[in-house]
Amino acid sequence: MFDAFKQAGAMAGIMKDLPKLQARAKEITEMLEAARVVGESGGGAVRARADGRGRLVEVVVAPALSSATEEIGPLVTEAVRDAQEKAAALAAHEFGRAAEELNLPIPAETLRGLLGGAS
Repeated sequence: MFDAFKQAGAMAGIMKDLPKLQARAKEITEMLEAARVVGESGGGAVRARADGRGRLVEVVVAPALSSATEEIGPLVTEAVRDAQEKAAALAAHEFGRAAEELNLPIPAETLRGLLGGAS
């Protein structure tokens, strides 16, 4: 029962600070859009660059793989997944840092979801 009161109090605090939270979420989203992460596979033979939101920006395949067409697909998939995982980790870190800075008693993913943050 007391947990429900605590949660209600926390939500009231969040609503009071909503403009500040929305501004911080916008800052984080803009930073994530400008950020770049690199995923690799095949010992660096395939590199995938994505923004901090996980959107693919570029895939580079080493010329040495040009004759190994059957190997390229799985390596590209692995590199893209690696980049997306790094982007997700970056976003979680930034939203977690924001939750701490703002003294919010909620998990970073909850803050991200409430504020419509980067996906």
